[in-house]
Parts: sequence; C-alpha cells; structure tokens
Amino acid sequence: MAKEQEMITDEKWTAWTNAIIEWGENFDSHLQTLVDAPEGQFEIDDEEMEANWATIQNKINRGNKRPARRNDLKKQIQEEGRKMPNWPHSRGAGSSLTPEQQAARDKFAAIARLAAIAEYQVFVENDATHLLVQRASKANQTEGEEFPSQEAFVEYREKAAKATATGYLSGKTAFWGAKDEEDNVLPFDFQQKIVRPIPVDKEE
Repeated sequence: MAKEQEMITDEKWTAWTNAIIEWGENFDSHLQTLVDAPEGQFEIDDEEMEANWATIQNKINRGNKRPARRNDLKKQIQEEGRKMPNWPHSRGAGSSLTPEQQAARDKFAAIARLAAIAEYQVFVENDATHLLVQRASKANQTEGEEFPSQEAFVEYREKAAKATATGYLSGKTAFWGAKDEEDNVLPFDFQQKIVRPIPVDKEE
C-alpha cells in the first residue's frame, strides 16, 4: 500500500507561496522580459503567461483554504510557473547569480532609472505625458492608462530593467557574458557584450 503523502503545513505553504506573491508584485516587469526576449528563449507566450498567472493566484487562494489539496496544487502551480521569466522556484544550475552578476544587474537597473527620468522630462517639456501608458493586464482585468506620476513611470522602467538583466544573466539561455575560443565561459565582467542568439523554432 502506497504511503500517504504528508500534508503541507501552514508555515511551509506560506513560505513557498509568499515567494511567488512577491514575484507577482513585479509581474508586468517579468512579462516585459518575456516580450523583449529573443524568440525561443522561453517556452511560453505572453497570453499564456497572463492566463497562467491568473490561474496560479486562484490556486494559491484555494490552497490557503484547503490544506488537503496543497500537494496537488503546489505541483500544478510549479508546472504553470516554471516557464516564466525569473520564476522564484526555478531549479538547476544557473538559477542564481554570482555577486558580480548581481552587481551588473543592479547597475543595469540604475542606468535604466536615470534614462527613464530623462525620458519622462522630455515628455513633460512637450506636454505629452499622456502618451506614456501602462500595460493592460488580462490577469488583473485592468486597462492600460497613463502613468500617474514620474516616479511610477521610473519605478516601472527600473523594475523592468532589473528583470530583463536577470533574464540576460540566468538560465541555460543566458547570453550576457563571454567565452574563449574553446567555448569555455570566462569570468563575468560588466563590459562584456550582450549578444542575442538567432531565433530558432521550438521544434528544432
């Protein structure tokens, strides 16, 4: 007779789902990383990602109310989320960044913040901030409207840049870095180029 699976405790469920909820606070940034990524880098498209995120939120709520279902829900959530950029429960090598890569990511985001401040001011000077519009969200059922302030616009761009840089640096498809003539990865340096690979069909 198969051994009955141990139920996930409130403490463990909360810890596991809190990481996902925190990731979801920057969902638009992760979605933009997907949109900006070279074709074939992620095995998911933007519509599927939004639909999966809505489903994941529902399953987290169900798990909060029904402890007996948590093991099954956890497997389903992981399956639906693992293909998304910067998923907090990624497995395997390359899922974490070195201190040098973390510093590069943060510098990338800081530069993006400065650029966003300058960009917003150009729109202010031309009385055109109404042209800077947030993404609509199918998951949250919200329309895309004008950013309410400069800080909201800058913060969005900064978070998006941080998520983008993480995508450039992590996983099997990382492409910010350099290799020698024998295809060995060289120690990371901020000045190394980002080279987007030629898109390939998923079937290949």
